[in-house]
Amino acid sequence: MRICPHCKAACSDSDRFCMKCGEPLPEGSNQEGAQIPVYQPPSGYAQYQKEEETIGIGRWLLYQIVLLIPIANIVMLFVWSFGNSEKNQTFRNWAKSRLIFLLIEVVFSILLVAVLVPIIISAASSSEVGNEFWRGFEEGYYYYNSFNG
Repeated sequence: MRICPHCKAACSDSDRFCMKCGEPLPEGSNQEGAQIPVYQPPSGYAQYQKEEETIGIGRWLLYQIVLLIPIANIVMLFVWSFGNSEKNQTFRNWAKSRLIFLLIEVVFSILLVAVLVPIIISAASSSEVGNEFWRGFEEGYYYYNSFNG
């Protein structure tokens, strides 16, 4: 069934002219509502992505406890960051961020010591209180009084 584009009257497929308005009906399949289904080949298979395992609270707590152990924390962060490639990507990124943060902490600690130690030494050696403090060490005052009360 075809529809006249001028008066929107229904016409049979064999008609060449509209029975209502007399206008010629267009040839072809671009009529409203009359679309021929077209075969579309499949677009390919979706890639299967292995779902990352979720890390539970218990494992996160264990990882945090391991990071409290000196030296072992640095070693484990390197292992977790760059060692096993089958580890959870989120976990590996977390370990890398902890390494970066640890490096920032070390740099700031060194800068803090480099700035504050000279300030404290110069303040202690230049004031009256500082002079008394150092003189007490030279005379053994602090050493003897710490044992004698």
